[in-house]
Amino acid sequence: MYCYNVLREDLLKLLHSKLEDALLKFDKDPSQWQPLESCLHAFLSVSECVQTSETDNLPKFLATLQKLPFQQLDVRVMSTVLDAIGNCVTRGSRVRAYAEWINGHPEVLTSVIPLLVMGLGTPQVAPLQVVLTTITLDFVQDALRCNQLKLSECVRLMYTVGRVLAVLPMENIMSYLNQMLMPYVEELHVLVTLEINTVTKLAILSRLKMLSMLFATLDVQGEGDISRFPQPVFLVLQRILPVIQAIVHVWCSDAQVIEVVCSVLKNAVATLLDQSLPLVADMTQILVKSYQLQPHPAALDLARQFVIMYGRNKSHVKLMQSLLCELSSITLHMTAPPHCQNISEYSDILEAFFNLLAQVLKKNAELLASAESLELEKLFQCGILALSVPEALTVKASSSFLVNFISQSTELALLFSVVQSNGESLTLRILRNIGGESPRSALEPLADLLLTMNKKHCDSLSRWLHTTICSEPQPLPRSTSLSERVVCQDGSQKDCANQTTVILSGRLVTRCHLLINLFFQATGECSGQMLSSADPDSRETTEVLSSNIPHIYVLFLERANKRKLQETVREFSLICRGLVGTEYAAKLSPYF
Repeated sequence: MYCYNVLREDLLKLLHSKLEDALLKFDKDPSQWQPLESCLHAFLSVSECVQTSETDNLPKFLATLQKLPFQQLDVRVMSTVLDAIGNCVTRGSRVRAYAEWINGHPEVLTSVIPLLVMGLGTPQVAPLQVVLTTITLDFVQDALRCNQLKLSECVRLMYTVGRVLAVLPMENIMSYLNQMLMPYVEELHVLVTLEINTVTKLAILSRLKMLSMLFATLDVQGEGDISRFPQPVFLVLQRILPVIQAIVHVWCSDAQVIEVVCSVLKNAVATLLDQSLPLVADMTQILVKSYQLQPHPAALDLARQFVIMYGRNKSHVKLMQSLLCELSSITLHMTAPPHCQNISEYSDILEAFFNLLAQVLKKNAELLASAESLELEKLFQCGILALSVPEALTVKASSSFLVNFISQSTELALLFSVVQSNGESLTLRILRNIGGESPRSALEPLADLLLTMNKKHCDSLSRWLHTTICSEPQPLPRSTSLSERVVCQDGSQKDCANQTTVILSGRLVTRCHLLINLFFQATGECSGQMLSSADPDSRETTEVLSSNIPHIYVLFLERANKRKLQETVREFSLICRGLVGTEYAAKLSPYF
């Protein structure tokens, strides 16, 4: 260092010459690595004195380092090379000169980065990790400070920051976060007090998205002993919860802001797992407040994560049940008349809501069944009502909820009583959907629902179907079209479009019987006689069958083959809609 203060650039030229000579000697005799290491130490010692205006010798030095045969170098020499590069970019007080020089000459990165990449194959080189993290964090920090990057670019940079910080010691992580992240948190405190406008919204969104990305990537689990420290994400989350609560209160009507807020909390919880337990109550309060002010699907998605993760934790069972009760109460009130004239207006919320309930029933049904304030019957009825909307994803979500509800009902008495009380309404809704009240794109989930009903409540399903199909008005339209396509046992076809009864396989049946017969025979599982014996020539039998529907014996729907049942539902729906044999049906029937 003192020699450099006297010789200046001449010393750099001399050192570079010696480095070239040492490299030649090493090429001839790899055991002579000591001179090479000495030259590297010499460059290392003068690093803090080199001026940023130097443009001749340092680029040559970095270019020469690329010629080093890393595969043959002693580990100690490789460590010295990477240590020298690290000093070039470290922002410590002792070695600031090279950092300033590289900031002014980014073109030298083409020489620095290949050296680091070559060193990655040598895990024994300890400084490599520090070098990589130092280079990344310093340049990211400079890039963020310039305020010239787009939002998407800032978010991508935070991904890099999170991954890099995760490998540093805890003390270093918090030091970088205090320098890099806390200014954005302070800005959020200011922004939330400003007037609501597009500029303020974009500023809030940018900072929240950066936080969300950092929370998703800054995971120090498994990186050494961290039992003495809380995770960095926990400390940051603890500091930003008050400002997030303020943002929710002010921006509750803006779906985009609420969605990003939920993303911040969701990523934080996914990273912290059980370590977030001390903050769950505060986050739940924010979630409920957001949903009360303005229901949004993102809040329900976040609630699903909370309930699944903490629903089995004894200290949080009551909190999770309270969360479910509150969300259910708000949703039921919102979708019930007279507040709601068209339930389809809330299809996105219903989709997220029933996806939440379906997951709870699937993974922890006892949590739902044991919630004292939860109105299970109203939830079941709302699920039936949601089947009537034209949006296929909402129908799929409500079907999933009903399938899991019915599946668990054989184990939980409270659920069983709800299914028995509302099974007939559900059956009627399914038949109406198949009959034409629902788009064909929304029919596929009904096969799962029918399959589950037949498995868990077979006897009851027979009663519900009989009562429903025989009711007035008929739940299924175009019964005439059904009757027109009857095929007798001898292969001949009967035209019964204008008949009240028809002879089929030696038995006198009504159109309602034909409807049931075609539906169940399509499953290929009708082993019993559908109709009671009757003399087709008997006038008395004709009158009885024309006015009353006899007891029906059927082995009901397919119980194992879902694909077969889907085909049955599709074909039956085409018949009810009068589309059998049409070009439209031929094109679309494989896809419902």
